[in-house]
Amino acid sequence: MRRALPFLLAWCACAADMDSTRGALLFVSQGCTQCHSVNGQGGSLAPDLGRTFAPYTPATLASTMWNHAPAMWSAMRKENSSPPPLDEQSAGDLFAFFYAAGFFEQPADAARGKRVFVEKGCARCHFAGSAALPPAQWKSVEDPVELASAMWNHAPRMLAESARAKMSWPQISGQDLNDLLIYVRTSLDQPAGPRRLQIAGASGGKSVFQSKGCAACHGLGKLALADRLRGQNLNGIAAQMWNHAPLMKALPVSIAPEEMRQLLGYLWAQPFFEESGSVSGGRHVFSTKRCAGCHDAAGGPSIKRPAGGFNSITMVSVLWKHGPAMLESMRAKSVAWPRFTSREMSDVVTYLNSGERK
Repeated sequence: MRRALPFLLAWCACAADMDSTRGALLFVSQGCTQCHSVNGQGGSLAPDLGRTFAPYTPATLASTMWNHAPAMWSAMRKENSSPPPLDEQSAGDLFAFFYAAGFFEQPADAARGKRVFVEKGCARCHFAGSAALPPAQWKSVEDPVELASAMWNHAPRMLAESARAKMSWPQISGQDLNDLLIYVRTSLDQPAGPRRLQIAGASGGKSVFQSKGCAACHGLGKLALADRLRGQNLNGIAAQMWNHAPLMKALPVSIAPEEMRQLLGYLWAQPFFEESGSVSGGRHVFSTKRCAGCHDAAGGPSIKRPAGGFNSITMVSVLWKHGPAMLESMRAKSVAWPRFTSREMSDVVTYLNSGERK
């Protein structure tokens, strides 16, 4: 698949907006490209970070960076350099950059996409010279949020056409959509545009959710959307919205791209950064990784819960600020650097947020 730089991913999670454009610039300015690459672009001395963090969750980023930090700091010392500053905003921007990089590198197959285009009935209407827009003119294939908006807004016309032609509504999966898009991008020689993945802050999404009538069915209970969308891929969400259209009691109302960004910021991105670990698991990890040996010791560094609580992005920033001194202290005490799985990182963050530790 063609490489996907530059990327743009912006959302409001926790206290900060995250923007992969800033993350891409930071990745270069902080000297990361001297060793690391992203999807083949950059250095070759260290792992390619466009693939390292799959499945691209905040806890995966935090645990991977935590485990890798001592080796990274050691390499920096050999080059007589020190770790560059990395606050929570910068850590969030880097995560956005890595997530966007992975999004456009998902496995897809143009041959399967062609079969989807034919077998799902798209080819019956979407061809050159037809009233329906042919694939070569689809402008939303480089932006999954615009794609979701375009598909949703196309549903009323498609419902009417399906009823007229006595066609069954084509059900698609997220993988079907991935394959269809790579078929459109390659086999049909559609001019490549800048690939964008941009999610607006969550603040405006709630009003969109209510004004569009979504809250009437999907506000609470089994049909509540936030938990159903947690961790899902955006193309998978677009496919589910498409499949849902004929099940609605009324025709889908139009949702503009910017409204869709706000809606997804509220329903998808905000829950994405809410840790869902185990308090008891985090308590166990905190003990077995010997965190208590320093942080609960007399005179040891305290762990102060920030105003907005801990999250995986906060942990990356804390690691970067205090990790080198922590590593030296642990070496002086002959204590091994703790390593975390993404599950353990999520559990620890949940435990630190639980209020058990005063």
